[in-house]
Amino acid sequence: MTCEKSQLNDRIDIDLSGPVKSMISGMETWLTSEDPEEAEQARVSFVASAPLVEMTILASATPRRFSHTESDRLCMIPREARVGDMVCIFIGAELPFVIRPTLQGMYEMIGDAYVSGIMDGEALVSGIYDQVEIILE
Repeated sequence: MTCEKSQLNDRIDIDLSGPVKSMISGMETWLTSEDPEEAEQARVSFVASAPLVEMTILASATPRRFSHTESDRLCMIPREARVGDMVCIFIGAELPFVIRPTLQGMYEMIGDAYVSGIMDGEALVSGIYDQVEIILE
């Protein structure tokens, strides 16, 4: 859902801002209103808008898990990722990717990832990271 993306690189076809605002507003009114009728209407609004938001969140989070890099950057990575895998940024790609070194000296693509602090090109311009050529299997 962040950045209007479901699987990070797949755009969500619907605008969720309305349902999210409705859900939050409904919940707030439901929990704070002193008018029982208003609270009930707000509860109904909350219940009606919550499933769409919930399903979108679950769809985007299910194939991923939270983790952190060696430099303690928060990330959402494919569930298949494991310790020893690497995050890399391919020149021209919209997202970072998780890759795994193979015994043949190449790399296996595990999947795309969200990594806090490098999603807008910061890693490419920081000078901290080396640019290397890799071969994917």
